[in-house]
Amino acid sequence: MNNNAINMKIGDLSRISGISRSSIHYYIRIELLPPPEQKNGKIAYYGEEHLELLKQIKSMRDEGLSLYIIKQMLSNKVSKDISSLAVQKQKAPVTQIRDKETKKQMIIEAAAKIFSEKGYFQTNISDITDELGIGKSSFYLSYKNKEEVFLACIDNIFQDLWKEDFPKINRETDVASKLRMRGYAFLKAYPRIKDIVLLARAASVGAEDKTSHKIEDITAKIVSPVLKDLKILNSLGIYDKFDPELIAFAMVGAAEAIAYRLTMDDKYTLEDGFKTLDKINYFSPKLTE
Repeated sequence: MNNNAINMKIGDLSRISGISRSSIHYYIRIELLPPPEQKNGKIAYYGEEHLELLKQIKSMRDEGLSLYIIKQMLSNKVSKDISSLAVQKQKAPVTQIRDKETKKQMIIEAAAKIFSEKGYFQTNISDITDELGIGKSSFYLSYKNKEEVFLACIDNIFQDLWKEDFPKINRETDVASKLRMRGYAFLKAYPRIKDIVLLARAASVGAEDKTSHKIEDITAKIVSPVLKDLKILNSLGIYDKFDPELIAFAMVGAAEAIAYRLTMDDKYTLEDGFKTLDKINYFSPKLTE
């Protein structure tokens, strides 16, 4: 099937299919959907194949099937003639996987999806295990409780943020250009991490110290490379009238605000967001008092 038969932005695809943007991003991440075509390397377009697959996924989810079983059925690893009840009783091979890290990652992927859909406080361990088609005992072999797997999901945010662009950013020697690359990478990655970021902040209100400290740690990790670049610019006389740490937090905050706006609808593109950051002298202006 030609996935370019219909050119849709993600907002159109979400509206027509009835599937949320966050779910579409998640399905691509776990390879349940193929990635979209990016024209000019900027704007993502989805086609007929994506729409048809989403219709199938929605239908099977309505029958109560787990994403694991759906993925197996779509890849013809499980017969589509098997009744829904029989499939539902099958156990995903999480319990058969000997590698502990692989097993943990599968649980994290499922948990992140459920947390994003239901929220932290409304999510139960059974929601996560049902998503994978495993028993609670398999979950507890990997994680002690819901909080621990949630903290693991937060850890994944930082790992996922710049992983695609980090090698290129790391090779760049011009500091101002490096800041631009970080800004663009952040805008590009934000749709994948938005739900867990917002959820983490909500869950941190009145949460245990462990959760609050974890969120502070992740924030510091996101700000840290920006701060490092700013200190170099500061030594060159750029931003020298301002505290580089405060500027770093202001930059990340501005980037996140614009990134969030880009996810609301299709009015603005990724390139629009990037140009806006550039126009407001986000990257390397000679600030004055």
